[in-house]
Amino acid sequence: MDAVLTVEQLSLRDTVRDILRAECPPDAARHAMSDPERWRTLWKTFVDLGWTELAAPAADGEYGPVELLVVLEECGAAIAPVPLLSSIGLAAGLLRSAGPACGDVLSEITGGAVATLAVHSPGQRLAGAPMTLRNGRLHGRAVAVPNAGRAELFVTLAATEDGVVAAVARSGDGVTVLTDESTDPAQPGAGIEIDAEPIASAVLESVESAMIAPLVAAAADLVGMASAALHRAVEHAKTRRQFGTPIGAFQGIKHA
Repeated sequence: MDAVLTVEQLSLRDTVRDILRAECPPDAARHAMSDPERWRTLWKTFVDLGWTELAAPAADGEYGPVELLVVLEECGAAIAPVPLLSSIGLAAGLLRSAGPACGDVLSEITGGAVATLAVHSPGQRLAGAPMTLRNGRLHGRAVAVPNAGRAELFVTLAATEDGVVAAVARSGDGVTVLTDESTDPAQPGAGIEIDAEPIASAVLESVESAMIAPLVAAAADLVGMASAALHRAVEHAKTRRQFGTPIGAFQGIKHA
C-alpha cells in the first residue's frame, strides 16, 4: 500500500494551507467566542471553493477520501471555527454507508448545508444509538453534538425493531438544541432533543463499519491540531530566550 501523497494531493494541501493562512489567522477561533456568527463568512468561502463537495466521492475519481482527510487535517491545524468536520467528515461520513436512501441529504451537505452527527447518549462514552425510531417518529436525546447550534441537518443513530438505522432530522420543529457551555469555540458542542419525523432513514448493516469514516475524519482533524501544536511549541523553544539562551537548550525542555 502506497501511503505517500501524490503530487496532486500535495498541491491540494498547499493550496488549502495558503487559503487558511489568509482567511483563518491564528486568532480566528478566539474571535469566534465574541462573535458567534463570524464563522458564516469563512464557511461561505469554503463552500464557494468546493470543499463541501468532498462529502461525497467524485464519480470520475478526481477526489475521494484521501483528499477529504487532507483538507480536514489542514483545517484542524488552523483550528478553523467552521463546521466542516461535522458536516463533510462526521455526518456525511456516516451517510455514505447508508446507501441511496440518504442520497438527497448527502447532496444537501455537498451543496453547503451545515450538518452534524449525534451518536452519544447521556452518560455513555462510546458512540451508539441515542434515539429510537418507532411509528415513523424519531425520539431521544444526544449529548456532545458538535456545532449543534449551527446545524441544519442532524444525522443520528436510532434503534428500531429491525436493528439500528441512520436517521436524519432537519432543524426546526421537534428539534431542540439544549443550552450547554462549550469549551471549544471552534466547534461548539451542545446536547439535543429530537421528537420529529425523520426526513430520511436507512438500515445499517453494521454500526461499527458505519462509524469508521467519521472516526477517521475526526482523527485527521486531531492530527492537524497536534502537528500544529508541536510545530508552535518547537518554534517557541527556539526563539524564546532566557538568561541569554534559547529555552530549547535547557535540559528540561530538550528532553520533554
